[in-house]
Amino acid sequence: MTQTPAVRFSCAWVPATLDRVRVSSPYGTFEVDLQLVRQVLGRPALQALYLQGRYNVEKPELTLRAILDQLGIELAPQTIAPRTASTCEAQSASGLQALDDPGAPRASETHLKIRPVH
Repeated sequence: MTQTPAVRFSCAWVPATLDRVRVSSPYGTFEVDLQLVRQVLGRPALQALYLQGRYNVEKPELTLRAILDQLGIELAPQTIAPRTASTCEAQSASGLQALDDPGAPRASETHLKIRPVH
């Protein structure tokens, strides 16, 4: 069986906020609500955020994509592959679909605003 390589992602506080977390992954950087981070990533993530200001983790790519989906971060078709130096510019120019966009059905389900950070 082939092992999938681990992909690193991290969470850090959004400056000047108490309830917003910046999630950085090879797919982009997004801001999410702290409650959602607690629900999806659990107590270890909150402890690391409060004590160290950052939560770093490596997971297989499929697991990372599932976590991002649980956080309400919808990956647009052009962002399915992790970012590389050659694709970053094209992806940031096209943007990612945020949950508070009218075309994103999960926004009404979660009532949380998720914004891509460029």
